[in-house]
Amino acid sequence: MEELEELFFYLSPRDRPSRADLIIGFGVFDMRVPARCAELYHGGYAPLILFTGGIGAGSGPLEEPEAVVFRQAALEAGVPESSILMESASTNTLENVLNSKMLLAERGVHHERAIVVAQSHRQRRVWLTCRRWLPRTEFINCPPHATFEAEKERLGGDEAYHAAMVGELERIIAYGRAGDIVLEEIPRRIREIGRPGSS
Repeated sequence: MEELEELFFYLSPRDRPSRADLIIGFGVFDMRVPARCAELYHGGYAPLILFTGGIGAGSGPLEEPEAVVFRQAALEAGVPESSILMESASTNTLENVLNSKMLLAERGVHHERAIVVAQSHRQRRVWLTCRRWLPRTEFINCPPHATFEAEKERLGGDEAYHAAMVGELERIIAYGRAGDIVLEEIPRRIREIGRPGSS
């Protein structure tokens, strides 16, 4: 296993899907996120999907808030309108979680267990953010289906992918120290792989 692949698996935790109270799809330009949410919904893993995301750094070519685009994709995939909640004001992951927490409280939605769906290399950071601000909820990691080689190719090859992975690891460290996410002990091997300039 090459070094970048180790980093990929660290940043992309993946659990076996299991029954939950809702699915939370985190906005980004990657349309595999709403597709995965719809797949899990149709698989009977949760009766409700919450899409969270406005327009931010990860929106890419999307011309509308991420949650709005994701909702439409889920509707087209056969998810009933009554099974979708939407939060379209947030511009970053911390806001995603805090705004979602507020919306769930306002709607009285029970969320003892929730499935988290985020872009694969963002999955760990999203999960750590959820755990920090919703400590009583058990989270199940179910990012879109992805392989290391396919993700590397999609993001532009070794150099571009390594830069993306290093940036993600740096955010996990910085945000953990700032108290925005759960402060997690990162294995030494992952820190070494993720050093800027390593490959």
